[in-house]
Parts: sequence; C-alpha cells; structure tokens
Amino acid sequence: MAILHSAAAVLAVFVHQGRPMGVNDIALALKMPKSSVSRLLRQMADAGLLMRDAESLAYSPADMMVALGRFVLEHQPVIRRIESELSEAVALNGHTGFISVLDSTLHQVVVLRVLHGTQMLRIVTQAGKRNSAVSTSTGRALLARLSDDRVAAAFGETLGMDASPQSRGLPWLLRSLAGVRRTGCAVALDEAFAHVGSVSCAVGEPSSGQSWAFCLSFPSVLAQEKSFVEDLSRQLVRSARRLGRSIDDPHWQ
Repeated sequence: MAILHSAAAVLAVFVHQGRPMGVNDIALALKMPKSSVSRLLRQMADAGLLMRDAESLAYSPADMMVALGRFVLEHQPVIRRIESELSEAVALNGHTGFISVLDSTLHQVVVLRVLHGTQMLRIVTQAGKRNSAVSTSTGRALLARLSDDRVAAAFGETLGMDASPQSRGLPWLLRSLAGVRRTGCAVALDEAFAHVGSVSCAVGEPSSGQSWAFCLSFPSVLAQEKSFVEDLSRQLVRSARRLGRSIDDPHWQ
C-alpha cells in the first residue's frame, strides 16, 4: 500500500503544479530522497501512469490518466468539482473555504458550502447565509462575469446609499470589476466583516448559465505581508482555470 500512497502523492503534485516536472522538482515538493523519487517515477511510467519527455526528461501524466480525468469530469456535477478543488486549497492552507452564488437581484450572495479549515482562528459562516455582493470577494467575482451595463442597471440607483464600500459608488464598482476580469480573482479586506479577508474566483457552466464563486477566508492581518494574498490568488486562479476549461467556461478559455 505504501507505493500506492506515494504514487497518489506524485499525481497530486502534478495537479497542483499543472506542468511537466523533473525528478528534482518532485523530490523537493514531496520532501523525499531523489533516488526514491526517481525509482517511483520509473515504476509509474512502466505502469502507464506517467510518460517522460525524451529531450527534457520531465515527467507528465500519461494518456491513460488524461482519459480517466475526462471520465471523472463527465460524470461529476460542477459543484462537486468546485468542492474538490477548494477542499485541496483548504487542506493546503488551513483557511476556511466557501462556495457561493448570486441571488436573483444580484445584490446578495448566498453561501452554499462551507469547508472548515484547520487554522486556530477560523472564519465561520453557515450555509444559507446572505451577504452583500458588492462588499464581498465572492460577490465581486460573480458580478465581474456580467456586463457593465447589467451591473449598472442593477446597482446604479442604490450604490452610495449604504455604508462603505457601497458608498464609493458605481464608478468604483465598475473599476473594481474590471480589475477582477484582468487578474481572474477578487480580494476583499475588512469589508463585509471586520478583521476578515478573502480571495475569490468564479466559474460558470455555459449550458445552464449558472455561475459559482469559491473563496478562502482568513484573518485580514495576514494580508499585511503582500506575498500572502498573491500566493492565495495564484492558487485559486490555477484552480479556476482548470475548472473553467473543463466545463468550457468562455471566461477561462
């Protein structure tokens, strides 16, 4: 059984990195001796799980693994795929994860799933909870998928009437959404909740027209270190790109 666990760990590295990798890279990621990793990769290649480029000597998943991945995607509802991706991010970082959708008014996001982290200080919101779409990273990630005209029609008469950040008005919101479209993710710090930060991405299913946002929430004090938010953003964007391309989401093609 030990070799099965090791092989699964190798495949998980490819999932997280999303690129061909050499023996040194995988040994570093798994914190295993290079000789052990080299032997394991050869065995996985012999079994048809990996293939090795003759020139670069880098390994990547073999055709059988790609076909298996397609089979899983075709038989797994989108929200389960999102939950699977997010659960890996929660396990890796220890922060609480959420999956949310916009309500019919576009003014609120509704929490569908809560994936509890392992950090001592956890951000807890129950499934079914509604929050301002403008004030949350999940809301802005979802609003960014809409046209500016539709956002303006939904919010033009109401922005500026409530507390910050709504008081910053429609021009601020449209600029913020343009930034989300450019980077692929939304960031909120001390907005809907004091001392709470979050990073979110969104994916959508063309056939149904439904979109979902997923995020990691954390104590906002951690954002004082610039690389913290940047690292989380890169992780979630990679996950969103994988998910989006697997369901033919045009926003991620």
